[in-house]
Amino acid sequence: AWVWNTGIDNTLAVMLVALAFIAADLGALGLGDDPEGGNLDFLLSRPRSRAQLVWTGWFAGLTQLLPLLVLPLLTCLGVLAALTHTFIPGSLLRLSVPLFAMAAAMYTLAFFMATVTASARHGYELAALAVVLFLGYRLILSGEMAVYELSSTRWIWECFHGAFDWYLPPHQLFPLANLLFVAGAILFLPYLAQLSFARRDL
Repeated sequence: AWVWNTGIDNTLAVMLVALAFIAADLGALGLGDDPEGGNLDFLLSRPRSRAQLVWTGWFAGLTQLLPLLVLPLLTCLGVLAALTHTFIPGSLLRLSVPLFAMAAAMYTLAFFMATVTASARHGYELAALAVVLFLGYRLILSGEMAVYELSSTRWIWECFHGAFDWYLPPHQLFPLANLLFVAGAILFLPYLAQLSFARRDL
């Protein structure tokens, strides 16, 4: 059980950080390369409306996140099962939904910013800012032990795993409330991006 719990905690923490950067970069390139390269002019010459272009670009990137989530999860389950000759998935499968929701939120935010600003700069800056702000927030909550904990690798992994606490029942008004809130934001931002893209002069 200890091997499974430790392996699951480390896997979720690593995947959260990795998917944050991958999702942000996918979102920044959601409508193709930099608009200055002329790719949007070519796409808009096709028989598609601007709304279809925005939603297709957003959905295409979102579907690319799925295998990036599923394959590491299956690999983790396979490795742990082979090492222990048991199958105790614990919270890994249950937290895979919030994990995907956070990655999708980061992707959608980067996609929205890239569409509104008409710039396809890499999304790494956005992901790095989110990670730094989250760690800073947890350090503030830590109080006097902040300096010591910052140098602790174990604390950093526990900190990232603690991001899933927001989806636990004690932190929600009703079951799945926060997950539904994130899902609503994920669907609303592409709509705002569509409105902005419809008014842009290309």
